[in-house]
Amino acid sequence: NVEKVKSAWKEGNGRTQTRELQELLKEKQQEVRQLQKDCIKSQEKISGLERTIKALEFVQSESKKELETTKKSMVAAEEKTKKVQAELASCRVLLDDTQSEAARVVAESLKVKEELQTTRAQVRGQLSQKEKELERHMEQ
Repeated sequence: NVEKVKSAWKEGNGRTQTRELQELLKEKQQEVRQLQKDCIKSQEKISGLERTIKALEFVQSESKKELETTKKSMVAAEEKTKKVQAELASCRVLLDDTQSEAARVVAESLKVKEELQTTRAQVRGQLSQKEKELERHMEQ
């Protein structure tokens, strides 16, 4: 393009020179308009990307807040789980103790029942003997 301008000036023909310069000017104006359009499109694209970046930064910020809240909730849940597990272990120990005591009481109850039956049998035997003695005594 610069070559065209230089050659137009060297030829020296006024009309040809003017026509070539006008054509060159039109080409350059078209190039400038196209560059302006491209620039506007690029600026619009940049603006869109900047909006997207801001939206993504907001989402990231909110996600970080949610993550922190979730972490705190998890820590609290873990602590509660540990407490509940300790309480469960304590309840299991108490249950084992209670079951052992219940088994002991049942065994003792059976023993007392057997002793009672033995004592009844002895008392019946003694009563029977006394009755026989009384009958013999009355017969005499």
